[in-house]
Amino acid sequence: MNRTSLIVAASLLALVAPLARAQQPAATSPELSAYTALRKLALSGEACKVANVVIRRDAGVFTLKSGDLYFVGPIEGRVTAAVFLGDGEFTLTPPLECEKRSLAINTKTSSITEPFTEAVFHFSDETWAELKESEQATFGAAGPQASRAGDVFRDHQKYIRETLGLNFELRTFSDLYSKEKELHGYFAAFIKGRTYQKLFYLMDPRGIDQVAPEQVVLASFDNATGGLWAAFPMQTSVAGAPLTDSRTFDIKQHDIDATIDGTMMTATDKVTLRGVRSGVRVLPFQLFSRLRISKVTDAGGAAVPFIQQSKEEGSEVGVVLPATLPTDSDTVLTFEYAGPDAISDSGNSNFILVPRSTWYPNNGSTAFGDRALFRTTFRLSDKLT
Repeated sequence: MNRTSLIVAASLLALVAPLARAQQPAATSPELSAYTALRKLALSGEACKVANVVIRRDAGVFTLKSGDLYFVGPIEGRVTAAVFLGDGEFTLTPPLECEKRSLAINTKTSSITEPFTEAVFHFSDETWAELKESEQATFGAAGPQASRAGDVFRDHQKYIRETLGLNFELRTFSDLYSKEKELHGYFAAFIKGRTYQKLFYLMDPRGIDQVAPEQVVLASFDNATGGLWAAFPMQTSVAGAPLTDSRTFDIKQHDIDATIDGTMMTATDKVTLRGVRSGVRVLPFQLFSRLRISKVTDAGGAAVPFIQQSKEEGSEVGVVLPATLPTDSDTVLTFEYAGPDAISDSGNSNFILVPRSTWYPNNGSTAFGDRALFRTTFRLSDKLT
């Protein structure tokens, strides 16, 4: 997604994040208006009855044997989520031996076959178009379980936003506003299985930050079985060549000026970066959620619209460029931000930095794989010197 934070327990709770409280030129930006519309998505009343529909997403295979899919309404002509109720089966055999062993630690087998009766899918790829063309999918209005599907979707949205801190709308928004459509958009599935009731499968060509540069992950959010079960690169090729660098951009340099006053931090970070993917306008960053951005500006000092979640909802930030990010020259963005709790007072004049990699705007495409030059200035209040 953009950034999908996945590492057992705490990291699983950071796997992508929700609605921005507009604090910038957001009100005048049509792009951010579309993002808000994505955040308000609900089931549209359109549904389809399925009979052995097969959805293959890299190594993961979803067989919808019988039942109904209920879809959200379109944004910019794209349908991007659906609820499935019926009889389905998910299968996965990791392509790497090490990941087969990892899966076996959690499931006692090197592959998984999991029947399920309920799933929620998020996608920016060709899922909708494929279903429309499938002879095994019969489209129509409503459906026998439309009311239940609506409840499932509302509960799901509340859970992933408030409990997990996920924001698939921002990831979808990024694809909607890419000038050049991704050959592979992302596909995510939340699976209520017979044995494992909180399975999560994600395929994202832009990478998954905490397992970067991997682009496919299987995880569980269950309290008893929670954790990363398998992660690996996409096996799908582009024009016959393997998918390589999954990052959206490469940060080359941070110029940080930070003032520390107890547990309060006030900082600016001039970020120099260069595009890796062509046609991208929405740039994903991660910033500790208690640090609130007041302004993002370009090299000329002009304000740039941004999206930041409420501090309770996650650390993901999106910067919306007025034009596509160049891949042959540097782009400079300056972030101004401040907030408490990034620094913890442990007593006796000892202070600890809490978010080691997100006290500055970090690359939302990867966790630790983006090496950069740091020029930092720290200013301390008199009581700390």
